[in-house]
Amino acid sequence: MRKLKQEDGLTLIEVIIALVLLFALVGGFAGAMLVGLQSEAEVSIRMEANNLASGIVEFIKDNGVPDTAGGEDYETIKYNEFVDNSFNDEDLFFNELDQESSYIKIEEDYDGNVGLYRITVELKWQERGEPRTHRLVTLHSEEQNNESEGD
Repeated sequence: MRKLKQEDGLTLIEVIIALVLLFALVGGFAGAMLVGLQSEAEVSIRMEANNLASGIVEFIKDNGVPDTAGGEDYETIKYNEFVDNSFNDEDLFFNELDQESSYIKIEEDYDGNVGLYRITVELKWQERGEPRTHRLVTLHSEEQNNESEGD
C-alpha cells in the first residue's frame, strides 16, 4: 500500500479563521479611531466656544462694562446685539453658534458689593443634532480697571 504524502501548508478552514480574526481586529481599530476623531472634534468646538467666551469677557474688562443697563441691576444682551454694537468677532470663527439664544449677562453690584460685576457668557450651538451649551462666569471689579489704567 502506498503512503500518502504529508504536505506542509494551511487548510482552507485555517485561512478563513485567520481572515475572520484579522477583520475583527481591523474593525475594532477602525471603531476606536472613529470615536477618537469624534471626541477630538467635540473638544475643538468646546475650545473654540471657550476662546470666544473668554474674548468677550476680556473685551468687557478692557473696555469697561457697557452702559446698556439703563439703571437696572443687570442687563442681558443677546450675543448678536453685543457683536453688532461692541465686539468684533471676525477673528473668531464659530459657525454653529446660535446667536439668538446665546447671551452675555452683566450683573452690577454683585452680592451687595458696589463696583463688582458678575459677567456670564452663555453660548449655545447644535452639534450632531444635539444642543450644546458653554457657560463662562467671572467676576470683575471696576477697581481692576482703574488700577490697570494707572500703571
